[in-house]
Amino acid sequence: MKGYYKNKEATEKAIDKFGWFNTEDLGYINPATGDLFISGRAKDTIVLSNGENIEPQPIEDAILSSSDLVEQVMLLRQDEKHLRAIAVVNPDALAKAGLLDEELAAGLMKDYETVNDPKCTEEDCIEACKRLEEASNRIRSKGIIIAQIRADIKKATSGAAFRKWEQVSDVYITLEPFAMGNGLLTQSYKVKRHSITKRYEHELCQK
Repeated sequence: MKGYYKNKEATEKAIDKFGWFNTEDLGYINPATGDLFISGRAKDTIVLSNGENIEPQPIEDAILSSSDLVEQVMLLRQDEKHLRAIAVVNPDALAKAGLLDEELAAGLMKDYETVNDPKCTEEDCIEACKRLEEASNRIRSKGIIIAQIRADIKKATSGAAFRKWEQVSDVYITLEPFAMGNGLLTQSYKVKRHSITKRYEHELCQK
């Protein structure tokens, strides 16, 4: 690879003096098999105020694998003491767990699916997001739901695989999914971490 077209700064950042391209992927070699595993992206690394570097992807994957309620999750708290999670909760899963009225959940699922539909119109997406946010405010006042999700996250991250500073100290719950329609997912379905942090900046500053 010769470099970026008419962009010397980007080229120097991405290609070292030996001609190797820096993908900014993080990974490790399995010593038993020699296989390479990609574990995250360097730009996603969270640096806590104590200097500890945390790769969010393995922790997020553990939470998603462990919880039936959490559909999507993103960790944050750059330069802070502890990790915090923004957790997208599925209305249907809440109803199945007996934590939400089934009729209410059915209506919210329609809005949930509208936002998740890449073909939804901007107007429909905005209206659906408003209704989901109103419902999210009510959900956040229900201690039993908050307690269950916190328990799920604690269970997922309390094993030997994670260090004490990789434990999640707080969680912010929303019913609005990370989607392309609301600008929180890329077209390749990757979480837009900066956009999500900015989207919830006011709420996160309350803690």
